[in-house]
Formats: sequence, structure tokens, C-alpha cells
Amino acid sequence: MFTFQISPDKVAVISHGINNRIPRRDVSQKEAREKLNIELTAHAILFFGQVDEYKGIETLIDAASLLVKENPAVVLIIAGKPKRHLHYAVQLKSKAEKMLPENNVLFRLQFVPVDEVELYFAAQIVSFCHIEEFIRAGLYFLHTDLACRLSQRMSAAFTRI
Repeated sequence: MFTFQISPDKVAVISHGINNRIPRRDVSQKEAREKLNIELTAHAILFFGQVDEYKGIETLIDAASLLVKENPAVVLIIAGKPKRHLHYAVQLKSKAEKMLPENNVLFRLQFVPVDEVELYFAAQIVSFCHIEEFIRAGLYFLHTDLACRLSQRMSAAFTRI
């Protein structure tokens, strides 16, 4: 850890400027889950972002299938627009249909309008954000910004899993 001789009044914290258009309405988890048709008692895992092969979504489906065997309340949410190839999204849906009961997966494979983004983050207890390179980390900041506001809810939910 470094200590610098800088006066605190000379320091300004500038938030990451990407994804600052997301409205913050403080949607409750209950309200979000009702709108997305997710059980209130579910342990919702969220993947949010452009759906692409390098993001490890198929591994997330594998993990969710193992979790569902241990806890049927686990629900996997995959929300986002397929980035390049629609066939990849079709493959993901097919894999999920084979590995997960219908009630344990929610797909929204399309662009999610800005005014609906908060619903997905409010509904989840944990979000999955695969970062291959930090240069692609804009979505990471969205995850941390929205998810950190929900951290108390998330830590309480982890004690139930």
C-alpha cells in the first residue's frame, strides 16, 4: 500500500462514465421478480450483457444445472442481445432446455431497453460477469454499480443458499 502526500481536498473521485444512463428507481426485488415472473423464493443467478461465445455462458449453464440438483430454487437468468451469431443463442437455449427444468431458466435473448435493466439486477442475488480482457469491462462497471446497491440483499440471500 502506498501513502501519498496529497491533501484530500485536492482529490476528486470520478465514476466510470460508461452505462451511466441506466435509470435508478430503486426497484425492489419483489417488484422485479413479479414483473419477470420469477418466484420470490428463487435464488436467481444473472448473466446480463451481449451474448457471445467468449463469455462462458455455456459453462454457466453447466454450473446452474449442478446447482439446481442441489437446490431446486436456483433460477438462471440470461438476458441480452446475441452479439454476432444468432445460432450461438439457439445453441445456448437448446443446451439449457436439455440440462435445466423449464422453471429454472429465463431467457431474454434480445436487446434489453434501458428502462428495464434495473429489473434484472434487482431480481438477482448474484450476477455472472466473465471478463476476458479489461478493455471489455464496461459491463463489469454496470454489474458492480447496480449490484453493489443491492449488496445487503445479496449477502442475506447467500446465507440461505
